[in-house]
Amino acid sequence: MDFKSLVSFGQKKEINKKYLAIRIGTQSVTGVVWEVLSGKVELGKLVHFPVTSTKIEDFLPVADKVVTAVILGVIPEPKEVLFGLPPDWVAEGKIIEPYLTLLRQTSKELSLTPLGFVVLPEAIANYYKELEGTPLTAITVGIEVSKLYVTYIRAGKVLKTEVVNIIDSSDLNSLIEGALKKFTEVEVLPSRILIYDGGEDLEILKNQILSYPWTQKMPFLHFPKVEPVVDADVAKAVAIAGGTEMGGTVEPVVNEVPVVAKIDEQVKNETENVVPVDEEVVDTGFTVDKDIKEEATKPKFKLNFTDLKNKIPAMPKFNINLSGKLPLIIGVFIISLLIAVVGGYFALLNLVLKNQVVVTVNSKTIENQKDITVVTAGEVSDSDLKLLANKIETEAIGSKRGVVTGKKIVGEKAKGSITIYGTTLGRTFAAGTVVTGSGLKFIMDNSVTIATGSAASSATATVSVTASGIGDSFNVSPGTLFEIGDYPQSSYQGKTDTAFTGGSSHQVLVVTKQDQDRLLATLSAELSQKGLEDLRAKVPSGQNLLENALATAVTLKKFDREIDTEADSVGLTMTVKVTGVTVEEKQLIAKMGNLSSSDIPPEYDFDISRASVSVLGSKVDKSGNVILTVNFSAKLLPKIDRSKIIKDLTGKNYQAAKDYLTKTGIVVDSKIISTPQFLDGLKTLSPNQKNIGLEIISL
Repeated sequence: MDFKSLVSFGQKKEINKKYLAIRIGTQSVTGVVWEVLSGKVELGKLVHFPVTSTKIEDFLPVADKVVTAVILGVIPEPKEVLFGLPPDWVAEGKIIEPYLTLLRQTSKELSLTPLGFVVLPEAIANYYKELEGTPLTAITVGIEVSKLYVTYIRAGKVLKTEVVNIIDSSDLNSLIEGALKKFTEVEVLPSRILIYDGGEDLEILKNQILSYPWTQKMPFLHFPKVEPVVDADVAKAVAIAGGTEMGGTVEPVVNEVPVVAKIDEQVKNETENVVPVDEEVVDTGFTVDKDIKEEATKPKFKLNFTDLKNKIPAMPKFNINLSGKLPLIIGVFIISLLIAVVGGYFALLNLVLKNQVVVTVNSKTIENQKDITVVTAGEVSDSDLKLLANKIETEAIGSKRGVVTGKKIVGEKAKGSITIYGTTLGRTFAAGTVVTGSGLKFIMDNSVTIATGSAASSATATVSVTASGIGDSFNVSPGTLFEIGDYPQSSYQGKTDTAFTGGSSHQVLVVTKQDQDRLLATLSAELSQKGLEDLRAKVPSGQNLLENALATAVTLKKFDREIDTEADSVGLTMTVKVTGVTVEEKQLIAKMGNLSSSDIPPEYDFDISRASVSVLGSKVDKSGNVILTVNFSAKLLPKIDRSKIIKDLTGKNYQAAKDYLTKTGIVVDSKIISTPQFLDGLKTLSPNQKNIGLEIISL
């Protein structure tokens, strides 16, 4: 992960020194103390304060509170700070105004030296890589008061961030959908969403996001899993970004609760002491087509007499001129003493002195990406773009009730009777004939016949009618006149002598399709997660479940309320079938290693222990086969003849040994450790090959 500095530094950072990390957001500011101890990143006290103002100038007092609280009682008091910043504070790798001036002023007012900064999505990607052991592939959503930061992360790399202004916070899902639609180069979105910076409402926001029909709106292969990243974890991510950049590995402890994430040991790249090769070529032992192992050769003891010339310290000379037996005795004593000294020195070199030679070499990293088809039966060769996997299934059953949001007017229809007056030929009016009074329509309940009448003497008939709609507006008063069908009132006319009654109306809640869809999406996500947890428990030992390649199918779905029916809530009972595949990670690495063999230079060795894979995405083809997009990365070390190197180092002094290793052109640094420690002063390697161990580390 890139580590960007606010200022230029001309020297290396001190080890075992305490630092501050400050995570900045518009809703809160979080601070944590961190340090690198014995190559491990350790976290100390963590302090969180809310931001109650949206004004940028009000940030300084909150930062002051955070720093004051977090360094209280910390010895030595940290003076250097690493900032975690929102994406729109940075452009082209630099902090933009007015935020740069703000951070400079904050550092000055609080007497802090800016160590650097990291953008929050990058810090989160790094944090999850260290936490889970594989590069992160996910969508991160930073939720501020007035902005959304939607970021696409693939294989641990931030590929794109969209900043969205929040106008209506209730329409959060539509805003996220609009941002995701701008990721036009992404065919299938990762089914994992990490949300952060939502304050105390992260769980509410999670449920709100889960209620959206994502698989119907966007190209998700499965309904996405939504995970909140609390402020404390975001602050940890910022601190760990700084710690790992300085060569530490992750083993953080906060408030005595350990949060452990293992990563490969990082070796700092220091090449300023490398001596250029400009002398004659020497036989170094670095050869082609010979296997190597990184484990150091363990020394064993074996007494092996060698030429001690130039290795025995000069002894004082004696000139004794005595008569008789005394000179003989003295001579024998001196020779015996000389033999004892020489034998003791020889024993020290061959039996006691042990050396560990640690060499740092230039490694070569290769990366490859392939689409691998997962099959659960048949035979697969090493060169096939197929991987044999195990298929596992489970069913998740559950029920859930959801809210009802639809509204509808219901009620009763008014009823009454009218008298029809006819001044022309007699006529029969069928049931269902429409009569209109006061602008309202009524329906005849039955047929009625009226005799022939005249203007002087009208014929009459009485018939009951029912309102065409509900509501008390149809309760017309006595004396209301009615038109009969399409006939003119001069021929036929109706009149009510009594008021109509029974008309009423009121508003009720009814089930809508949106209510059912929302409940379906929420329960589907919960059951898919339950199914995933069941599958995890079923994974055989030594196998890994490909969580990006899960297939879900709804086998039973039953609502207890139909659409447009009156109800206070709606219930759903559902069964979801979840199918997954498991593979051996070693098998996948070996497969990708075989497929990448042409990319391995002949002078380098491939070791499966220095390779890793990550599943970037998955899809299902027309035949129903799961196809994984797999990224392969391997660190290659040069082939080394270990036995020749150790043989050539025997008996050399430290400087001669280092010069020999440097002239290879491959070793960029070397270190010699002698035990017992008091023999380190000899500055000499043992003449016994089995007492010399060789450890190879890489940049």
